[in-house]
Amino acid sequence: MEQKTYALGQRYIGAGQSEGTIILNEVPGNALGAYLDGANIIVNCSAQDATGDTMNAGEITIHGSTGDAAGYAMRGGAIYVQGDAGYRAHVYSFPQDELDIAIVSNTSNTPTAVAAQQIAEIVLDLPADPPRPYETHTAAPQAGLYFFTGKEGEATLELVQDGEGWALCRNHGLTPLHDGPDGGWQIGYLSDRLRCTAEGLLWDAGAKTTPLHRLEQAKEEGNQALLGSYSSEELTLTLDIHAQDGLLWCYHPRYGSDPMMQIDDTHFIYWQERSSAFLVTVYPDGSLTLDAGRCLNMVFQKR
Repeated sequence: MEQKTYALGQRYIGAGQSEGTIILNEVPGNALGAYLDGANIIVNCSAQDATGDTMNAGEITIHGSTGDAAGYAMRGGAIYVQGDAGYRAHVYSFPQDELDIAIVSNTSNTPTAVAAQQIAEIVLDLPADPPRPYETHTAAPQAGLYFFTGKEGEATLELVQDGEGWALCRNHGLTPLHDGPDGGWQIGYLSDRLRCTAEGLLWDAGAKTTPLHRLEQAKEEGNQALLGSYSSEELTLTLDIHAQDGLLWCYHPRYGSDPMMQIDDTHFIYWQERSSAFLVTVYPDGSLTLDAGRCLNMVFQKR
């Protein structure tokens, strides 16, 4: 059985590997087994966050625990964890009332902080925020990729038609949108509302409204310096950014060409429709980084 040596905390172990077995006796960094193509990884200790992100095939066996979002955006393969698989938790403490509320969830998308607040309002008989009147749509819905800044930073959501209705797509999953009784769309089983306006989408959550801006595909004009091939030593991967009919596309050797959506002069989204959205940041030296979920700062140098 082959055993390779890796530095403590190294990321992207197993990326692109299709055969063989990797044995790890020290804690690897996040994105262990990201883009794994069929090999096996055995970890004789605990692993950090994002184990198996976007893995395609193979197996990861962890004789310990793993952090948040194990199996995030997996396309295939299997992950076996003998210890705890941590996802999301929130602790709300009220020392004067001798009350502690702990919420745990086996998914990373559960609004645990909101649930803890609602439980506290019930137990302590706290005054809840007064309900706000929800507004209705003022424009027709437009399918596409929307960019916004939430409490966890910059993010994207895709608005898609799902049968005769509409849904939000993120990380391969669909959240249905229902017509709310008082206007707008209800998001899944949440009390939040989403409404269409001429400026984009507005997400109403309690007293806060977050704007979501629809992105357009980047044009070749003004972005010629971005054209070319980019390689990453961490992923042994080359991406090709090219122009077709005046628009920018990014070619991935496994998944083909997908559109490059533009945020501003130095920030783009490499968008795999109904799948993944990678934030692309372009630097003056011609290099760029890709960020998606918990796989951060993947550096690509222009060839």
